Amino acid sequence: MLSILIPVYNRPVCSLVHTLASQCRALGIAFEIQVQEDGSATYLTENAALAGLPNVFYTQYAQNAGRASIRNRLADEARYNQLIFLDCDSEVLQNEFIGEYIKYTEYDLVYGGTIYLKPQKGDLMLHYLYGSSREAIPASQRAKNPYASFRTNNFMVKKDVFARVRFDESLKQYGHEDTLFALTFAKVGFNMKHIENPVLHGGLEETTEFLKKSKMALENGWQLVQSGDMEPSAIKVIDGYLKLMSVPSGAWFLNRLYRYEAALIRNLSSDSPHLRRFDLLRLIWLHQIDLKSRN
Repeated sequence: MLSILIPVYNRPVCSLVHTLASQCRALGIAFEIQVQEDGSATYLTENAALAGLPNVFYTQYAQNAGRASIRNRLADEARYNQLIFLDCDSEVLQNEFIGEYIKYTEYDLVYGGTIYLKPQKGDLMLHYLYGSSREAIPASQRAKNPYASFRTNNFMVKKDVFARVRFDESLKQYGHEDTLFALTFAKVGFNMKHIENPVLHGGLEETTEFLKKSKMALENGWQLVQSGDMEPSAIKVIDGYLKLMSVPSGAWFLNRLYRYEAALIRNLSSDSPHLRRFDLLRLIWLHQIDLKSRN
Protein backbone atom coordinates (compact mmCIF):
# COMPACT_ATOMS: atom_id res chain seq x y z
CA MET A 1 0.00 0.00 0.00
CA LEU A 2 2.60 2.56 1.11
CA SER A 3 6.22 3.31 0.19
CA ILE A 4 7.99 5.79 2.46
CA LEU A 5 11.00 7.29 0.66
CA ILE A 6 13.83 9.03 2.50
CA PRO A 7 16.85 10.48 0.65
CA VAL A 8 19.72 10.91 3.11
CA TYR A 9 22.71 13.19 3.11
CA ASN A 10 24.94 13.23 6.21
CA ARG A 11 22.13 12.79 8.74
CA PRO A 12 21.26 10.04 11.26
CA VAL A 13 17.84 8.60 10.38
CA CYS A 14 17.44 5.51 12.58
CA SER A 15 15.02 7.18 15.00
CA LEU A 16 12.88 8.52 12.15
CA VAL A 17 12.71 5.12 10.43
CA HIS A 18 11.84 3.26 13.64
CA THR A 19 9.01 5.73 14.35
CA LEU A 20 7.56 5.38 10.86
CA ALA A 21 7.81 1.58 10.86
CA SER A 22 6.11 1.38 14.25
CA GLN A 23 3.19 3.51 13.06
CA CYS A 24 2.76 1.44 9.90
CA ARG A 25 2.76 -1.83 11.86
CA ALA A 26 0.19 -0.43 14.29
CA LEU A 27 -2.09 0.36 11.35
CA GLY A 28 -1.66 -3.14 9.93
CA ILE A 29 -0.89 -1.85 6.42
CA ALA A 30 1.48 -3.18 3.80
CA PHE A 31 4.48 -0.88 3.70
CA GLU A 32 8.13 -0.41 2.89
CA ILE A 33 10.65 2.24 3.86
CA GLN A 34 13.31 2.99 1.26
CA VAL A 35 16.36 4.80 2.65
CA GLN A 36 19.07 5.86 0.20
CA GLU A 37 22.34 7.57 1.11
CA ASP A 38 23.05 10.19 -1.54
CA GLY A 39 26.84 10.41 -1.32
CA SER A 40 26.92 10.77 2.47
CA ALA A 41 30.24 10.82 4.32
CA THR A 42 28.91 10.64 7.90
CA TYR A 43 26.55 8.42 9.94
CA LEU A 44 26.98 5.59 7.43
CA THR A 45 27.72 2.89 10.00
CA GLU A 46 24.85 4.00 12.23
CA ASN A 47 22.34 4.19 9.40
CA ALA A 48 23.49 0.88 7.88
CA ALA A 49 21.92 -0.93 10.86
CA LEU A 50 18.55 -0.17 9.24
CA ALA A 51 19.24 -2.82 6.60
CA GLY A 52 18.34 -5.54 9.09
CA LEU A 53 14.85 -4.25 9.81
CA PRO A 54 11.75 -5.86 8.27
CA ASN A 55 10.27 -3.85 5.37
CA VAL A 56 13.22 -1.45 5.38
CA PHE A 57 15.50 -1.24 2.34
CA TYR A 58 18.74 0.62 2.87
CA THR A 59 21.16 1.57 0.08
CA GLN A 60 24.40 3.53 0.07
CA TYR A 61 25.45 5.47 -3.03
CA ALA A 62 28.96 6.89 -2.95
CA GLN A 63 28.24 9.54 -5.60
CA ASN A 64 25.88 12.40 -4.79
CA ALA A 65 23.11 12.40 -7.39
CA GLY A 66 21.42 15.61 -6.22
CA ARG A 67 18.03 16.43 -4.77
CA ALA A 68 16.04 15.81 -7.95
CA SER A 69 17.78 12.64 -9.13
CA ILE A 70 17.71 10.82 -5.79
CA ARG A 71 13.98 11.45 -5.40
CA ASN A 72 13.26 10.22 -8.92
CA ARG A 73 15.30 7.08 -8.26
CA LEU A 74 13.48 6.40 -5.00
CA ALA A 75 10.12 6.70 -6.75
CA ASP A 76 11.25 4.39 -9.55
CA GLU A 77 12.25 1.70 -7.07
CA ALA A 78 9.16 1.99 -4.84
CA ARG A 79 6.98 -1.12 -4.65
CA TYR A 80 3.65 0.52 -3.85
CA ASN A 81 1.53 3.19 -5.51
CA GLN A 82 1.22 5.55 -2.53
CA LEU A 83 4.54 7.35 -1.97
CA ILE A 84 5.43 9.45 1.05
CA PHE A 85 8.60 11.52 0.66
CA LEU A 86 10.32 12.78 3.82
CA ASP A 87 13.52 14.77 4.19
CA CYS A 88 16.15 13.09 6.32
CA ASP A 89 16.21 15.98 8.82
CA SER A 90 12.51 15.54 9.62
CA GLU A 91 11.14 14.53 12.99
CA VAL A 92 7.67 13.00 13.27
CA LEU A 93 5.80 14.44 16.25
CA GLN A 94 2.29 12.96 15.86
CA ASN A 95 1.45 9.38 16.79
CA GLU A 96 -1.03 9.32 13.91
CA PHE A 97 1.27 10.81 11.28
CA ILE A 98 0.95 7.89 8.83
CA GLY A 99 -2.70 7.38 9.73
CA GLU A 100 -3.46 11.00 8.88
CA TYR A 101 -1.88 10.69 5.45
CA ILE A 102 -3.78 7.54 4.47
CA LYS A 103 -7.06 9.38 5.03
CA TYR A 104 -6.31 11.30 1.85
CA THR A 105 -5.20 8.63 -0.61
CA GLU A 106 -7.83 9.72 -3.15
CA TYR A 107 -5.78 12.86 -3.86
CA ASP A 108 -2.92 12.88 -6.34
CA LEU A 109 -0.64 15.08 -4.21
CA VAL A 110 -0.90 15.82 -0.48
CA TYR A 111 1.36 18.19 1.44
CA GLY A 112 1.53 17.89 5.23
CA GLY A 113 3.51 20.99 6.15
CA THR A 114 6.44 21.78 8.42
CA ILE A 115 7.14 23.42 11.75
CA TYR A 116 10.27 24.90 13.32
CA LEU A 117 11.50 25.14 16.90
CA LYS A 118 13.34 28.26 18.02
CA PRO A 119 17.05 27.46 18.40
CA GLN A 120 19.28 28.38 21.31
CA LYS A 121 22.21 29.06 19.01
CA GLY A 122 22.10 32.54 17.54
CA ASP A 123 23.78 31.57 14.29
CA LEU A 124 20.74 29.46 13.42
CA MET A 125 18.30 32.31 13.95
CA LEU A 126 18.03 33.53 10.35
CA HIS A 127 17.03 30.09 9.03
CA TYR A 128 14.55 29.72 11.90
CA LEU A 129 12.96 33.12 11.28
CA TYR A 130 12.65 32.53 7.56
CA GLY A 131 11.26 29.02 7.97
CA SER A 132 8.82 29.82 10.76
CA SER A 133 7.54 32.97 9.01
CA ARG A 134 7.37 31.82 5.39
CA GLU A 135 7.27 28.03 5.35
CA ALA A 136 5.53 26.94 8.57
CA ILE A 137 2.11 27.97 7.25
CA PRO A 138 -1.24 26.48 8.36
CA ALA A 139 -2.99 24.26 5.81
CA SER A 140 -5.91 26.70 5.51
CA GLN A 141 -3.52 29.44 4.42
CA ARG A 142 -1.45 27.17 2.17
CA ALA A 143 -4.62 26.09 0.37
CA LYS A 144 -5.21 29.66 -0.86
CA ASN A 145 -2.13 29.38 -3.08
CA PRO A 146 -1.64 25.60 -3.08
CA TYR A 147 1.12 25.06 -5.61
CA ALA A 148 3.29 27.96 -4.46
CA SER A 149 3.05 26.66 -0.87
CA PHE A 150 4.31 23.18 -1.71
CA ARG A 151 7.62 21.89 -0.31
CA THR A 152 9.38 18.58 -0.89
CA ASN A 153 10.14 17.85 2.77
CA ASN A 154 6.88 16.06 3.62
CA PHE A 155 4.40 14.97 0.96
CA MET A 156 2.41 12.04 -0.42
CA VAL A 157 1.93 11.37 -4.12
CA LYS A 158 0.64 8.52 -6.24
CA LYS A 159 3.45 6.68 -8.02
CA ASP A 160 1.69 6.58 -11.39
CA VAL A 161 1.04 10.32 -11.11
CA PHE A 162 4.63 11.04 -10.09
CA ALA A 163 5.84 9.16 -13.16
CA ARG A 164 4.17 11.79 -15.34
CA VAL A 165 5.67 14.78 -13.51
CA ARG A 166 8.97 13.85 -11.79
CA PHE A 167 11.65 16.24 -10.59
CA ASP A 168 13.68 18.14 -13.18
CA GLU A 169 17.18 16.65 -13.04
CA SER A 170 18.64 19.51 -15.06
CA LEU A 171 18.56 21.52 -11.80
CA LYS A 172 21.86 20.38 -10.35
CA GLN A 173 22.18 22.77 -7.44
CA TYR A 174 19.89 23.64 -4.55
CA GLY A 175 16.67 25.57 -5.02
CA HIS A 176 13.15 25.70 -6.47
CA GLU A 177 12.94 22.12 -7.70
CA ASP A 178 9.89 21.89 -5.42
CA THR A 179 8.32 25.00 -6.98
CA LEU A 180 8.81 23.66 -10.51
CA PHE A 181 7.48 20.23 -9.51
CA ALA A 182 4.28 21.72 -8.07
CA LEU A 183 3.73 24.04 -11.03
CA THR A 184 4.18 21.15 -13.46
CA PHE A 185 1.67 19.25 -11.37
CA ALA A 186 -0.81 22.10 -11.78
CA LYS A 187 -0.29 22.31 -15.54
CA VAL A 188 -0.98 18.61 -15.98
CA GLY A 189 -4.20 19.03 -14.02
CA PHE A 190 -3.73 16.68 -11.08
CA ASN A 191 -5.45 17.51 -7.80
CA MET A 192 -3.68 18.62 -4.64
CA LYS A 193 -4.63 18.73 -0.97
CA HIS A 194 -3.03 20.64 1.93
CA ILE A 195 -3.45 19.06 5.36
CA GLU A 196 -2.25 19.67 8.92
CA ASN A 197 0.27 16.85 9.27
CA PRO A 198 3.60 18.64 9.77
CA VAL A 199 7.03 17.31 10.55
CA LEU A 200 9.56 19.18 12.63
CA HIS A 201 12.34 20.64 10.48
CA GLY A 202 15.44 19.56 12.34
CA GLY A 203 18.09 20.71 9.89
CA LEU A 204 18.51 24.37 10.73
CA GLU A 205 21.64 25.71 9.06
CA GLU A 206 24.12 28.29 10.23
CA THR A 207 23.74 31.66 8.55
CA THR A 208 26.73 31.31 6.22
CA GLU A 209 25.41 28.05 4.77
CA PHE A 210 21.83 29.30 4.68
CA LEU A 211 22.85 32.40 2.72
CA LYS A 212 24.92 30.28 0.34
CA LYS A 213 21.96 28.01 -0.42
CA SER A 214 19.60 30.98 -0.69
CA LYS A 215 21.80 32.46 -3.40
CA MET A 216 21.86 29.10 -5.21
CA ALA A 217 18.07 29.03 -5.07
CA LEU A 218 17.93 32.48 -6.68
CA GLU A 219 20.25 31.31 -9.46
CA ASN A 220 18.02 28.30 -10.10
CA GLY A 221 14.89 30.40 -9.96
CA TRP A 222 16.31 32.98 -12.35
CA GLN A 223 17.29 30.22 -14.78
CA LEU A 224 13.76 28.79 -14.69
CA VAL A 225 12.15 32.18 -15.25
CA GLN A 226 14.50 33.13 -18.08
CA SER A 227 13.97 29.79 -19.82
CA GLY A 228 10.20 30.23 -19.64
CA ASP A 229 9.73 27.13 -17.49
CA MET A 230 8.31 29.25 -14.68
CA GLU A 231 6.37 32.51 -14.47
CA PRO A 232 8.05 35.25 -12.40
CA SER A 233 4.98 35.36 -10.13
CA ALA A 234 5.87 31.86 -8.87
CA ILE A 235 8.85 33.29 -6.94
CA LYS A 236 7.93 36.45 -5.04
CA VAL A 237 11.41 37.91 -4.77
CA ILE A 238 12.07 37.51 -8.51
CA ASP A 239 8.66 38.97 -9.33
CA GLY A 240 9.44 41.92 -7.05
CA TYR A 241 12.85 42.42 -8.61
CA LEU A 242 11.48 42.49 -12.16
CA LYS A 243 8.77 44.96 -11.16
CA LEU A 244 11.39 47.15 -9.48
CA MET A 245 13.59 47.09 -12.59
CA SER A 246 10.61 48.07 -14.76
CA VAL A 247 10.40 51.53 -13.18
CA PRO A 248 12.91 54.30 -14.00
CA SER A 249 14.28 54.54 -10.46
CA GLY A 250 14.70 50.79 -10.01
CA ALA A 251 18.28 50.46 -11.24
CA TRP A 252 19.24 53.62 -9.34
CA PHE A 253 17.81 52.16 -6.12
CA LEU A 254 19.67 48.89 -6.55
CA ASN A 255 22.95 50.62 -7.33
CA ARG A 256 22.63 52.60 -4.09
CA LEU A 257 21.64 49.45 -2.22
CA TYR A 258 24.97 47.81 -3.10
CA ARG A 259 26.81 49.99 -0.60
CA TYR A 260 24.80 48.39 2.23
CA GLU A 261 25.48 44.76 1.28
CA ALA A 262 28.10 44.19 3.98
CA ALA A 263 25.88 45.81 6.62
CA LEU A 264 22.95 43.63 5.61
CA ILE A 265 25.06 40.48 5.94
CA ARG A 266 26.29 41.62 9.38
CA ASN A 267 22.73 41.99 10.58
CA LEU A 268 21.68 38.64 9.17
CA SER A 269 24.64 36.99 10.90
CA SER A 270 23.71 38.49 14.27
CA ASP A 271 21.44 37.17 17.03
CA SER A 272 18.67 39.53 15.85
CA PRO A 273 18.40 39.26 12.05
CA HIS A 274 15.60 41.02 10.16
CA LEU A 275 13.86 39.26 7.28
CA ARG A 276 13.29 42.56 5.51
CA ARG A 277 17.05 42.95 5.27
CA PHE A 278 17.30 39.42 3.92
CA ASP A 279 14.87 40.42 1.17
CA LEU A 280 17.00 43.47 0.35
CA LEU A 281 20.13 41.31 0.17
CA ARG A 282 18.38 38.96 -2.24
CA LEU A 283 17.50 41.92 -4.48
CA ILE A 284 21.21 42.75 -4.65
CA TRP A 285 22.02 39.16 -5.56
CA LEU A 286 19.33 39.09 -8.22
CA HIS A 287 20.74 42.23 -9.79
CA GLN A 288 24.16 40.57 -9.88
CA ILE A 289 22.68 37.38 -11.39
CA ASP A 290 20.75 39.44 -13.93
CA LEU A 291 23.82 41.39 -15.03
CA LYS A 292 25.93 38.24 -15.24
CA SER A 293 23.33 36.51 -17.42
CA ARG A 294 23.49 39.34 -19.94
CA ASN A 295 27.24 39.05 -20.43
